[in-house]
Amino acid sequence: MAKGTLVVSNHVQPWYQSSWVYMVFTVVIIVLLFSIRSYEKNRQRLKHEADKNHFMEGILHNTPFALVITDNKGRITIVNKVFESLFGYSKDEIYNRTLGFISPEGMQHPREGEDSQEEHQIGYSMSKRKRKDGSLVEVEIFTEPNIMGGKQLGYLVFYNDISRRLKAESALQKTRKEYKEVLDYLRDGYVETDKNGIITYANLPFIRELGFDQREELIGKRYWDFTQKEFASGVSSKFKTIYETKEPQDHFKTRYVGKDGQTFVGEAT
Repeated sequence: MAKGTLVVSNHVQPWYQSSWVYMVFTVVIIVLLFSIRSYEKNRQRLKHEADKNHFMEGILHNTPFALVITDNKGRITIVNKVFESLFGYSKDEIYNRTLGFISPEGMQHPREGEDSQEEHQIGYSMSKRKRKDGSLVEVEIFTEPNIMGGKQLGYLVFYNDISRRLKAESALQKTRKEYKEVLDYLRDGYVETDKNGIITYANLPFIRELGFDQREELIGKRYWDFTQKEFASGVSSKFKTIYETKEPQDHFKTRYVGKDGQTFVGEAT
């Protein structure tokens, strides 16, 4: 080849090796990866929402308590059928209200869906709440934060109607009081203790036999504190056997010590 001669090549570069094709391909890949990432993020968000809704539906349909779910400002967002039935309101009358509408005038409703510095603590109280017809109902109130994915969305507030239970307890107390009054008319002394022998009740004949005037002078003291020392260990052993075996013991004699220090023989069972 002669010096200084210009040689022109006929070689043509393939299209896929062109720089503009490479750039377009790179952009397409980036867009595709971004789309896949966005799709996965949305899929996870929708799954989270579905799980949350499923969880809420499970609580609403399975709890025997009246339940409301509020946002962080205390506005009601979800309510179950038990709540509607207990208080006599429909869903449309309840949504977006705060729980003050069921609180009787002059009564507070602490932490029932209200924002609080103690937002991650469980709250419990017993109080009265007002139905739509104006009547009052005795309830237990359980409040706890509604937390999803580490974020507090509001509060779960449960109401348990305890009206019947309180009436039953009141009737039981009345019956027990009448029963105790009957015991005071017995001729013999009668005493009730806990498992440690601490007197929780004594009838009037037993109180007077020991020379005391008031029941309170015996309540809270050990039964064998009113026996002579040489009998005390035996009486204590009897009590222990009764509570361990759950079986009654035969009659046994002991010597009691009255308020004035005088002693007398008595029989117990």
